[in-house]
Amino acid sequence: MADFEKGILAMGIDARTRYTKMMIRESFIQLLKEQPVSKITVTKICEMAEINRATFYKYYEDAFNLLQKLEEEFLEELLNSLSQFEQLSIRESFILLLEHLKKRGEWFQIVGSSHGDPQFASRILSVCYENASFLIQKFFPHLTETQKKWLYYFLAHGYGGMLGCWLDNGLQEPTEEIARFAEELLLKVTALPATSPETNA
Repeated sequence: MADFEKGILAMGIDARTRYTKMMIRESFIQLLKEQPVSKITVTKICEMAEINRATFYKYYEDAFNLLQKLEEEFLEELLNSLSQFEQLSIRESFILLLEHLKKRGEWFQIVGSSHGDPQFASRILSVCYENASFLIQKFFPHLTETQKKWLYYFLAHGYGGMLGCWLDNGLQEPTEEIARFAEELLLKVTALPATSPETNA
């Protein structure tokens, strides 16, 4: 039995599970810094986390499944914050999203890199749209349903690219600067007048 496993036997079952999964994930992220997920084996993860393969397979199928689980949990956290969007302006909504990403800055950089899932930034925006589509209705109620879909694809792909660039630059630019540019870009390129919460009041 590995020293790590011996060391957690005194913990409660829930604590052991959380700690074991944390060690697996931290080891995986460290490996992901150095090589693409396609090159990461279960054996490598287990060696770094000091666990046996049977313990790993209790929670994950392989490195790809582990990456998928990490992304799903991150997106779930993000969705929990989307409930605030209804009370915010376009720029404030962008800032909330960017700040959430920045809190997990290094993790987001690694998982969304070419070693992990380069499409993760676009997936984030897709999830945001699917769960906060009321924003388009609130700010652009005069659009047809088809136009709303067009606007969605513009946002998902355009802003997904912006997030990817921000990621590649190490999240250096201030969230306020990015949010302001994103809002101005949306309004200028679409030539649509946005309706602010204050206007609706």
